[in-house]
Amino acid sequence: MNSQGLCYHVQSLVFSPEEEGVPIKRQRRYTLCLRSDLCPPLLKFDAATWRCVAFAERVATAEMYFQASKELLSVWKKTLARRRALPDRPTFAKQDEDWCWQALLTSTERSLVNEIRNENLKEIADIEAQMKSLDPFDPERQEYENTIAGKHRWLVNVSQSKGFQPKCSNHRLLIMPALLRSAKFFIDGENVSESRLVHPLELMAMQSLPVLLPQTLQDLHGLNFESVLSAANVHAQNLTGLAGNGMHVSSVGKTLMFGLAVIMSDCTV
Repeated sequence: MNSQGLCYHVQSLVFSPEEEGVPIKRQRRYTLCLRSDLCPPLLKFDAATWRCVAFAERVATAEMYFQASKELLSVWKKTLARRRALPDRPTFAKQDEDWCWQALLTSTERSLVNEIRNENLKEIADIEAQMKSLDPFDPERQEYENTIAGKHRWLVNVSQSKGFQPKCSNHRLLIMPALLRSAKFFIDGENVSESRLVHPLELMAMQSLPVLLPQTLQDLHGLNFESVLSAANVHAQNLTGLAGNGMHVSSVGKTLMFGLAVIMSDCTV
């Protein structure tokens, strides 16, 4: 009961978007507080109920988040270079892309990336040796050669020590670790030319905000959060902190919908 004499039904639950089929770990506590005069006693807001109403098998991997265009990545790369007083282009005979991503990592970060790269490459070599031992017509070997071979990628959070690095099964980005305000993610892989830092807008996408929307989804571009950020003059370098502080939009929405369903329901439990 509050100071105005109103009573509330209050229940709380800790869960993560991965329980809803979203490829990210973001465990947070969600609390429903509904006025008792507006609804029947609150349906049990617990793990078992949540699994029934919200649980979904994951159908996508964390690769879905990394959709920043080459143009966006180029601008972000040059922004970071200027912040470190580096020239926009190399002054020695190396490819621009390779130089910039290497130059934007500190020596400690590069050592961490290389250590994890060597471990992953060794594991990949072991996997490929196992694949070669299979019959050439074995479906498992064919699937590996058609869709996986040469495309292994993994994630390194260069802001954390090696002991805190996320485990990405099968060297693919299956599910993202929880975001932190200080997170600095680097995507590495067998193809070094595709290794890069994660763009801040990609971090916002991990929170289910409508950014980096495909051009084919014209109907949704009115919801484009990138235009909101631009209008508010929020710079890209500030987005990491915003993403790290935020709650996952999908999880918040499902919790609110659960509360609305309770208010509109005539049943009691």
